[in-house]
Amino acid sequence: LEIPAIERAYLSHTSGGLGEGFFTRQVRRFSIPISRFLLRHHVKANHVTLAGFGFAIAAGVSFAVGGYWAGVLGALLYFFSTILDCSDGEVARGSFGESHYGAWLETITDYLSYFIVLGGIVWGDVRVEGFCIHAKAAIVAAVASLAVVSLVGYLRMRVASADPGALDDALAAELKKGTLVQRFTGWSRQLIKRSFFSHLVVFQAVIGYLPTLTEIWAYGSVAALILILAVQTHLIQRVRVSPSQALPQEN
Repeated sequence: LEIPAIERAYLSHTSGGLGEGFFTRQVRRFSIPISRFLLRHHVKANHVTLAGFGFAIAAGVSFAVGGYWAGVLGALLYFFSTILDCSDGEVARGSFGESHYGAWLETITDYLSYFIVLGGIVWGDVRVEGFCIHAKAAIVAAVASLAVVSLVGYLRMRVASADPGALDDALAAELKKGTLVQRFTGWSRQLIKRSFFSHLVVFQAVIGYLPTLTEIWAYGSVAALILILAVQTHLIQRVRVSPSQALPQEN
């Protein structure tokens, strides 16, 4: 009778527990029950990653159609994609199946999903409204986001190549001990994670202002780029992620 509670507690604890951000904890309410089901049916973590990416593509297609209800449907599809994005790590840890390949597959599909959503929203908006301020903001957002993704990918290679999945926790722990700017960066990084972003997409879609997400995205991505540039030298010097025993080491 205690097994379900123990399983939920284990998956929550190994994913970060109460140390995770507020929005990530809300997503875990959905992902952990799904992960328990998938683990019982021996589904592989990489398959969950690819399924989540498939839902992100479906969300982008729905956004590209344009209109209110297509936007709401796309937002719900993307939220479910985010649930699976959390679930793939839970399945990997719950089955002791973490791997370098899985960590990089999850990273790449995660990054691509942002651009798919942005592209779909802009495409749908241009079809309905024509080239306007939202499209211009999307260009800024895309360029800044590409720079952020490249820089974070570089950090992952530089300080966490031994265990790519552990980068977030290692960075958060180091930034908490730093200067005011570094601590602020550690806090604000929650605002560029998929867990927060998917909630924002749903909110914007429901109130009917989905295209204005491009302006929010533009400001946020530029600010994120500035903050990451400000702390990246410190992180390269101070953070080192050791190989995890759960990860099979490549020859």
